[in-house]
Amino acid sequence: MKWIYNKINYNKSGRDAFLREVYGEGDTFLYLPLYVGLPVFPHGLHIKNHEVEWQYYLWKDSLKRGSSISEESMTLGLNRRLAAGHIELRILPFVKKDELIRDIVREYLRILEKVKVIDRVGENQFKLTGPWSCPDHFGAFELHRDDFFSKWKHILNHV
Repeated sequence: MKWIYNKINYNKSGRDAFLREVYGEGDTFLYLPLYVGLPVFPHGLHIKNHEVEWQYYLWKDSLKRGSSISEESMTLGLNRRLAAGHIELRILPFVKKDELIRDIVREYLRILEKVKVIDRVGENQFKLTGPWSCPDHFGAFELHRDDFFSKWKHILNHV
């Protein structure tokens, strides 16, 4: 949440491409799903961007669009975002980019499965357990946040 507040407060007059995309999509930056921004270890550290940014792109491009998700489509989506310059990788020797992206997506999907955002329906196929419903006011978002983190903190503390 601190990163989100800083992003809003120190945004330079609408020149932030990420925020333009969020608001252009009709999403409320303060009320993004709580599973957007989760730490993804160990491979998520290879992405320079904050977790909220790259996971928002995955959510927008794959999870938000429909109930059926595949590891392959999310990997392709993340690769498109890399090619477009929306996200950047930390370049490390002996790390193969294609394998790294696939590993990042797998780890994120594993976390989403553990916190019951998605269910596995095939080897690399998933479906959403339910659609995201954006809260209509801050009090509702706070209740949702408290419920989410208290329910899943035992898993999120070990991610």
